[in-house]
Amino acid sequence: MLKHLLLFVISVSVFFSNAQTYSYEKLVGTIDTCSTDSIFFYVDQSIDYLKFNNGSKEDLKEVVELKIYLSDSLSNTVMKESSCQEYLNIIGQDSVDLYYTYMRKYGNAQYDNGKIVEAMDTYFSTLTYLDSIKRDTLAGDIYNIIGIKYKNQNNAELSIKYLNEAIRVRKSLHDSIGVLNSYMTLGNAYKLLREKDSSYNDTALYYYEKSLEMAEAVGDSRGMAGNYNNIGNVYRWLDQTDKSMDFYFKALDINMQTGNKKWASYNYHNIASAYQRKNNNATAIQYFEKSLALKEELNNEEALPTTLQALAEAYARAGRYKDAYTHIKRAENLINTFQSANQAQMALELEAKFQNEKKAAEINALKAEQSLQKVVIDSQQKDLDHQEALRKKEKNLIYALGFILLSLIVTVIVFWRNSQQRKKHTLEVEQKNREIEKANIEIDKAKQNLEQKNQEVTDSINYAKRIQAAILPSESTLSKHLNNAFVFYLPKDIVAGDFYWTDKVGDYLLFAVADCTGHGVPGAMVSVICSNALGAATRQMNLKDPAEILEATTQLVKEKFAQSDESMKDGMDIALCSFNTKTRVFHYAGAHMPLWLVRDGEVHKTTATRRPVGQYVNAIPFESNEIELKKGDFIYLSSDGYIDQFGGESASAEATGGTRKGKKFLNKRFRELLINISQLSIQKQKEIVEKTFTDWKSHYEQVDDVCIMGVQVDE
Repeated sequence: MLKHLLLFVISVSVFFSNAQTYSYEKLVGTIDTCSTDSIFFYVDQSIDYLKFNNGSKEDLKEVVELKIYLSDSLSNTVMKESSCQEYLNIIGQDSVDLYYTYMRKYGNAQYDNGKIVEAMDTYFSTLTYLDSIKRDTLAGDIYNIIGIKYKNQNNAELSIKYLNEAIRVRKSLHDSIGVLNSYMTLGNAYKLLREKDSSYNDTALYYYEKSLEMAEAVGDSRGMAGNYNNIGNVYRWLDQTDKSMDFYFKALDINMQTGNKKWASYNYHNIASAYQRKNNNATAIQYFEKSLALKEELNNEEALPTTLQALAEAYARAGRYKDAYTHIKRAENLINTFQSANQAQMALELEAKFQNEKKAAEINALKAEQSLQKVVIDSQQKDLDHQEALRKKEKNLIYALGFILLSLIVTVIVFWRNSQQRKKHTLEVEQKNREIEKANIEIDKAKQNLEQKNQEVTDSINYAKRIQAAILPSESTLSKHLNNAFVFYLPKDIVAGDFYWTDKVGDYLLFAVADCTGHGVPGAMVSVICSNALGAATRQMNLKDPAEILEATTQLVKEKFAQSDESMKDGMDIALCSFNTKTRVFHYAGAHMPLWLVRDGEVHKTTATRRPVGQYVNAIPFESNEIELKKGDFIYLSSDGYIDQFGGESASAEATGGTRKGKKFLNKRFRELLINISQLSIQKQKEIVEKTFTDWKSHYEQVDDVCIMGVQVDE
């Protein structure tokens, strides 16, 4: 013991002799040669030395940054929390990026230490600061972090709220990677609600698919792998095991190709769980063992107990009881180790609290001593004040008599001046009243002008509606081309970005539903351009194949927008059909808009090409799909306004001032609607489609233009 004490004293003295000529290189050299137990001792000594000797701010920042790095390397979250706080005290808000980076690290360290409330307070104070300086890029990131933390606390409602804020900000910044990551986390948040309502499985799946679509568009392999795995989980919960395994293997392929072994270990575990659902215990054991091997290779001890327990259960089913016992004991030992580590962490926190309380007690004792001295001084001061008060009374009596006389004189002067001021004020009030009356006349005139302008704008939009109506097929044209068909068309505003279209070129009958960029007047203007381009592709170029028509229409739309000096990325989603009335051959091509075929009570969906008509990066060619039609088949084309509409059973809460909890209509309900109406007459179908939309929307605002076309194959 004495030997160790002497060595410690010698090492400390050597350090202080070196500290007289402090340098960062010497500090790094010192901690490279010492044990992990004494690393922070030397770092703290350097910090104290720099503070005592008024070292430069840059040197102090450099040493505290080293302390934070060491805390991360040694997984010492308690030390990391205090180090981040110390660094923030040094830098203040001089650098927005540095301040944000270390506030985020500080909040994460608090969260890891179990200080959930303090961590959330840190995140929100950071968000308030970023909003005040309009740093949307960083604000979007912190909104996403808050959403993730609420998800980790199983608070789905608050998680959804802040993730939607993150998506809003990131969309405005065109941050595709950020948006797809927020969509993926949003799916995880809705996943938490699935035990309350199984329909939330569909909502989670909806956001996973949106995130996947964006990841595929930008080539983000990590995003694709994560979403494949999440979609696989949803299908596994829905007992569609084969479908879930297809997605798990897609995720596994990407993770193995990119070297992401940690995610691959989770994929193996999920695949094994799927095989267990299929009662294939032998194959499940193989994949659990692969998951365990990868986690051991990566030293991912926190994830080991889950796989060890699952593997033990699989071994027990196979009658391998010795292996089952070995793995379950190993899982228990790891769990106990983590609990011991947590207890050690708690001991460090209690020690820190004890030291703080000790310092507080010393400060209180010093304050008590100062209070006693103050009492003695106050008593002496009271005696002096009493003597001084007696002397002042004599002077005050003389001053009072003079003051009374002076007050009488001042009162007379003030009374006279007030009389003059009242006269002046009366004249000013009369002048102000005349000015107010004049201003009111001008306001009334301006109001009349504004009402006239509003009426002119409304009249112009109504006239634009008549112009747009001219490009839509009339009822007689629709009946002439399509014997047994209906159209449900409901613009969000007076004019719309959605439109329906039909034409006949020779023996070919063409019909389509389109959704142009935006809605209202801008959407209507784009719809006129796109409708004219469709007509030119068929009438002037004599094209009949849907894919060729869409390619030609795309070129015409791009050429039209290219005439502007500004960059235009407007266009449309569309489902376009071609039917040869002689050969009865039917073709379909689409841009982001599918075709729904109902036959014998079943719905068949033909997926569109994943690109719009218009300017698009890395555009793939449109494809024509030949579909063999049978007697009694129904073809349905729909823009996304119907499926994306919010509403449902809780819509009535909105009317009474309640919290909005509506859901989107989504594809599942749309499929059921098509099946239910497919046996009815065309007119009855339109009535039910319209009534279903109205009942679902209830008091909610319509979110987009709606256009649905239903066509029955003639007999």
